[in-house]
Amino acid sequence: LKTRLIEALKNSQIHLTSSITDSDLDLKSFSNLTVQYSNALEKRYWAMYFNLSKGENISEEDKKGLEIVGNVNIRKAISLTIDRSRILNFVGSNAKPMYGFLPESSFVFQGRAIPEINYQKASEILDADGWVYDPVDKIRVKDGQKLRIRLAAISGRERTEIVDEIVLQLKALGIQVTPSYYSATDLANTVLKAKRFDILLYGVDSYIDTDRFR
Repeated sequence: LKTRLIEALKNSQIHLTSSITDSDLDLKSFSNLTVQYSNALEKRYWAMYFNLSKGENISEEDKKGLEIVGNVNIRKAISLTIDRSRILNFVGSNAKPMYGFLPESSFVFQGRAIPEINYQKASEILDADGWVYDPVDKIRVKDGQKLRIRLAAISGRERTEIVDEIVLQLKALGIQVTPSYYSATDLANTVLKAKRFDILLYGVDSYIDTDRFR
């Protein structure tokens, strides 16, 4: 759909769209296009979700992944490593970092703590937890198990670029992230229902009024 929208814009078949971002466009190739920017809308936020399910009746691969993301020290290290400002380079000029599901314009917003970015502390946490960095394979290992995490996301250029940046940031810490991409339908029916992921990159609608069903 996005490709068709871009082609329709280029061929002057449509006059207006808000369904694509400037990162989707090569503006130099559009002599007939004017881009207008507005303030960021409280429409959707993207976040990384850890799979903390019990993991009953699952494969050995799934079990290993759940053991890793179930380790609070690993989750702390990941939180200390992820730099949202670098990720913003791939999501358009109107995007801004969020540190919770409530937008600042919401009448129930009461502030939030901005998480610390501290690669050194993250490395020390993993060291203390027994995850030793292997300089040859460039991955951490504990009791023969490599620190590998599977990340699931909906396919698309923008999300692929975000995931690539996440992979790069965690690789520097010695965490190997293996991404898998799905259509929205397959992700919902195959991955989420069976909870076959370690980390999920997913977008959730966010509104000024948090009671969507009132």
